[in-house]
Amino acid sequence: MEVDRAADIRTEFATRAAAENPAPPADVSVVIPCLNEAKSISFCVEKAMSAFCAAGLRGEVVVADNGSNDGSIEIAERLRKNWARAS
Repeated sequence: MEVDRAADIRTEFATRAAAENPAPPADVSVVIPCLNEAKSISFCVEKAMSAFCAAGLRGEVVVADNGSNDGSIEIAERLRKNWARAS
C-alpha cells in the first residue's frame, strides 16, 4: 500500500528552510507543480532563481510535489540546499 507523504514533505521542507535560513521575506514567490519531473525540475528552479538574482530580487521557489516516484523530491531537496534564498 502506497502512502501519500507529499503534504508532510512540503511541510518538512518549509520548516527546514525557515530554520536554516532566517532571511527577510521574499519579494517574489514562484510555485512549480511537480509530478515525476526529475528530468526538468533542476532547469525550472535554476532559471527562476537566476532570474531573481539578475533582477536584484529576493525570491523563493516552492516545488509542490504530488507524490513523485522518480527522484524529483530528492533533486528538489538538493536544489533547496544550493539555493536557500536568492538575494
